[in-house]
Amino acid sequence: MNPLEAQLTYWLSRQTARVSVRRVGQLGAAVGSDIGTVRTENQDRAVVVQGWEANGGRFSVAVVADGIGGMRAGGMCASLAISGFIASICESATSRNSSFDWMMNAAMKANEAVYNKYYGDGGSTLIAALIRQGKAPCWMSVGDSRVYLETEQELQKLSTDDTIAGQLGRDAIDNPEQGRLLQFVGMGSDLQPHVHELESKISGRLLLVTDGVHYLSKYSSCMDKVASIATDPGVCAKRLLELASWCGGHDNATVVIMPLSNEGDSSTVPFAGFIEVYDSFGDGQFFLGNSISNLDRNIRESRKLPRSTLSDSVASDFSEKQKVGAATKKNRLKEGVVKKNRAAKANVADEPQLIMEFPNKRK
Repeated sequence: MNPLEAQLTYWLSRQTARVSVRRVGQLGAAVGSDIGTVRTENQDRAVVVQGWEANGGRFSVAVVADGIGGMRAGGMCASLAISGFIASICESATSRNSSFDWMMNAAMKANEAVYNKYYGDGGSTLIAALIRQGKAPCWMSVGDSRVYLETEQELQKLSTDDTIAGQLGRDAIDNPEQGRLLQFVGMGSDLQPHVHELESKISGRLLLVTDGVHYLSKYSSCMDKVASIATDPGVCAKRLLELASWCGGHDNATVVIMPLSNEGDSSTVPFAGFIEVYDSFGDGQFFLGNSISNLDRNIRESRKLPRSTLSDSVASDFSEKQKVGAATKKNRLKEGVVKKNRAAKANVADEPQLIMEFPNKRK
């Protein structure tokens, strides 16, 4: 596990509220999650990530994972799956590979991260959407969480559940045995992720939901109606979660809404040295391993400095400041000792002193 994976896993495993919805304004996206009315733990994880490719182009990716109940550590499996997926996406951002390769490699990395921890005894579903400037949108699916495409005409289901019922085009509610997962992230080398690209000119937004939300579609067209009426992504996410709760809230419910274009405004200086990560409970910036070198290069190019030693000069200045500071501190300590000795001698001359030694006292 590289440092980025470890930090993301720790961040995603933090204690959170029971329900929260968050807008990601600069991407026009929203992410929300609800523990539901039955479960005592939320094993869903969902993030929206913004980053930059080596050529300066911006990308955004939404990822949703649902830890599998009945297996080991569902919440941790979901955290590991997303962390491995995002780490792989960041590695791909330094190359010129296709979006299909980005998603396929990321899915296999997520599978490896979970399998190396639980060896098939723990797992997670995983769905994702990738938006890159100048590239066709791309989505990926493993398990029974779902990806929907919302256009002006309808809400279309893009993914197919990795269950017997899903493969046969049936609802698992008619036969629960047919609702068991055929594959999941963490199963090992036999994983076959579903990765597809959309038409580059298509407009609309993608909805990524766990089965705690999409079970509503089995009974009516309420998901379609909510999505078509609530044009604001934050309002749409909030209403879907509330509806899932009102209809029983039998499972953790999570939704991410992502527009098919990432032309939104960004106040962040673009360089391929960090990513911005948002979930429904907060956000953070995670610096990558090459962030200092990239920042060094960008500053040098913008100021037209010599290629030689921007970082070396900074390090040299810092070293000199350390030396000066250490010398000053040493001189002050000497002066303090001299003054203390003088005061002690003066006191001894004036009146008797009781001298006590404290061997363990820090001087």
